Formats: sequence, C-alpha cells, structure tokens
Amino acid sequence: MNKEIAERTGFMNNTKWKYLFNKINALDYGFKALVKFLIDEKLRSFSIPKETDFINGKYLEQYCGTCELKEIEYIFIPSQRIYERNNRTEILEPRIENQEIDKLKKCLDTGKIIEYEETEKGIFIYGYGKK
Repeated sequence: MNKEIAERTGFMNNTKWKYLFNKINALDYGFKALVKFLIDEKLRSFSIPKETDFINGKYLEQYCGTCELKEIEYIFIPSQRIYERNNRTEILEPRIENQEIDKLKKCLDTGKIIEYEETEKGIFIYGYGKK
C-alpha cells in the first residue's frame, strides 16, 4: 500500500476526512455512497461515518475489516439511490430516489478545500490523484 500511496498525490488526511464526514453528516440526509480503497478494485457500499465510528481517530472497522482513512482512494455519491424490489419470485421495477447532490455540492464548496468531481452520475470525492 505504501508503494501505491507514493505513486499518487494525496488530497486528504485523517483531519480532512473527519472534517468532510462531519460536514456531510450535518446535512442530516443519509447519503448512499460507495468507497474505493487503494489496493482493492471493488467498490463497496459505504455509510458516511459518524465521530463515534472511528477507532483511535483514524481507523474504521465497519467496511471490510479494519481500515485506515489513508486507504480511501475515493468516495462516490451517486445522484440516485436505486432500490431493488421483489415480490417472492417476481422481480419488480426498482424504486429510484434522487439524492440531494446540490446540497452536497454547496457543502463541499464551503470551508476547507475538498477535491471532488461532479459527473452526471454523481460526485467523486478524492483522497488521491495520479501524479
């Protein structure tokens, strides 16, 4: 992992991640998100952690074992939540809800600089970029 970190530009540290999570939690919305870790190719479901979710201020335990904040490559918050629906063996049309992306962007644009990118699919909040 240290090799992977050395090959990238770091945008976030523990303090900035916790600052970001506190700002997003203050919106009191419950954004559905995905997280991508540096040494994992898989996107994983992710709930924005609260202050009480941290161990020793820099570890999270609820996502795939214990991980450090420095392991987060990016967090993706999609513009829509999609809920799969079934009725016994019948697959129903999914329920789709829009997430409050405009509120999130206003939140990200105030205070400390947070590196993010908006696409039509949602917002990517970057922990690292390529050098």
